[in-house]
Amino acid sequence: MLRGAVSEVDFHLSEPYPAGVCADESTCVKTLIGFQDEFLAYYPASDEARRLAYSEGLIVLDTNALLDLYRLSASARNEFLAVLENVKDRLFVPYQVALEFHRRRIDALTGRIREFEAQRTNVEDHVSKLKDVVTTTGQRGRVDHSQVEDALQRVEQVRERLLAFIEDVAKEHGLDPNAIVRETSDEIVGALSTILHGRVNQRPDDEQLEKDRTEGLRRVDAKIPPGFSDANKGDDGANDYMWWAEAVRHASEVKPVAILILSNDVAKGDWTLDVRGTRIGLHPFLTDEIASASGAVVVHATTHEFLSEAATRLSVNVSSDTVLEAKDLRLVPIEEVVQALRKALGTSLRPMRGATLSGIALRIDPTLKSREWNGAGTFRQFVAKQLPGVEFDPLPTPGLFYIPGVHDIGNGEDSDLPENE
Repeated sequence: MLRGAVSEVDFHLSEPYPAGVCADESTCVKTLIGFQDEFLAYYPASDEARRLAYSEGLIVLDTNALLDLYRLSASARNEFLAVLENVKDRLFVPYQVALEFHRRRIDALTGRIREFEAQRTNVEDHVSKLKDVVTTTGQRGRVDHSQVEDALQRVEQVRERLLAFIEDVAKEHGLDPNAIVRETSDEIVGALSTILHGRVNQRPDDEQLEKDRTEGLRRVDAKIPPGFSDANKGDDGANDYMWWAEAVRHASEVKPVAILILSNDVAKGDWTLDVRGTRIGLHPFLTDEIASASGAVVVHATTHEFLSEAATRLSVNVSSDTVLEAKDLRLVPIEEVVQALRKALGTSLRPMRGATLSGIALRIDPTLKSREWNGAGTFRQFVAKQLPGVEFDPLPTPGLFYIPGVHDIGNGEDSDLPENE
């Protein structure tokens, strides 16, 4: 059994059973449960639970999973769409998810295009440094000028090959945000319109939306999932809960045997349970909430996991290249981390502690610390390399990051720190 056995035991009591528990005070049937029955959310879902979710379960789509279609290459995109087509009768898209998708699709595509631009810039930067090394080495050694020119030519050939490679990858991606923004639709919207026909929730009425928004903001303040890490988004901090509330209501109505939540929100800590760097599954609070409403077994998957498991659990072809590409999507571009750090510092009224600033970076990309801050070594060195213009003052210990002309570092007293720093 998936959820554990329940046994009933007769208790013949010498004293009356507590009032309100049993109608018959002389004999009471008390329900006992298995040791793990109420705590399965603290353990990874069993293989049988995942099989059931993929083969028969309701599949709830989050915005970030749908937006991956704009980030994947054309071949991977088509395979993802084929998987969705395969399970289309079991898909559910909350109204809030659809709304955010249409609002953010161009941004998602533009972000992917910017990655290619950043890769070209990185090549140019590294080539420039290589040429400086060659030139300096030639100047300091007894090297014939022709040898230096030959080495520089070889570096230039490498540059051309790398840029051509990036260009080929960009062309294979095949989507142009400038063209798409002028159209009434695009190939992805067109495909999803067919697959998701009749699978999108209607807009909740104004009263329900207001209730959901109020509850979402309450949860943010109380640090109750989902979405409590979005406290800095103002009213938009309730958006995660708003689509989640739709999913819970729908599940309570259709009573599926299993539910698969397809979402990539795994870095913020307000959607999933992570223990010692291992993601166990959906946050236990959320698992219990939707399981109690529906009676269903609940599992969670990212786009990468969904495509990987679909290859074995569903009769649809998903190549290993597509699975690997989907996995690489979760490697957050450094530019995204840098932008978030600069925004946090730029909008802060006071200097920020390193622990607070590094925490923002790790919420976006949890792998940064294990990757020695993208090769910089320490967070302080990472900031020095990636955020020119940001200064560090070692006093008061453990030190503060600040932007000259924006923050008054003062005399380093605690009064210069934000209360939540």
